[in-house]
Amino acid sequence: MILVASVATLVRAQELESIPSDKVRLFAEKLAEEAGKIDGLKLKIQADATQANGVHVKDMLGIIVVPQKDIKKGEESSVNLKAEKGVPFAYLFSYKVVPILDGKRIQADQLFTLKVSDNNGEERKVHVLPLTAKKLSDDDYRLQAYGCGDKPVVDAKFSSEDEVNSPPVKIEIEDADSGTYEGTVKVTVFGKYSASFRAAYVE
Repeated sequence: MILVASVATLVRAQELESIPSDKVRLFAEKLAEEAGKIDGLKLKIQADATQANGVHVKDMLGIIVVPQKDIKKGEESSVNLKAEKGVPFAYLFSYKVVPILDGKRIQADQLFTLKVSDNNGEERKVHVLPLTAKKLSDDDYRLQAYGCGDKPVVDAKFSSEDEVNSPPVKIEIEDADSGTYEGTVKVTVFGKYSASFRAAYVE
């Protein structure tokens, strides 16, 4: 997996790049399998590693999104988006990246964490955040992500998008700031809906 670099390394927007599709699928398959073994993780999905995508700063940090298998555009009205925690539709795996909630970085012990080995046999800690879609009202749909507690660690309003040839769920990092080690994580679903939240690099 992605190797640890010195904390002095700056997060610059030009360093962010897509994880190659062959690698991201291998990572996704392994991570989704391990996530399924976490007893306390209630919002589990049947993940489709072939649709996984992600971005990273090489040798520093990375995020991968893995959507629910057979998730289909146009089926939004057939699921119960008003359920207490919404409907889970993807896993977000993050390496040295945590959400920011109410101006504060979420502590690692508030998130589910996997311990996996990279290609060199070194153990890495990767956070698992189930992503859900929740309907609050006819004009207010939310992206939520959950950690170990009952309240979401991400709560962002969806807005309309118009992207073509987009995967079922896409992940991006925008507005990376080398001074604060923070950026905006954008999640796009079906190329039609997107929601964004602030996140931070943590050593």
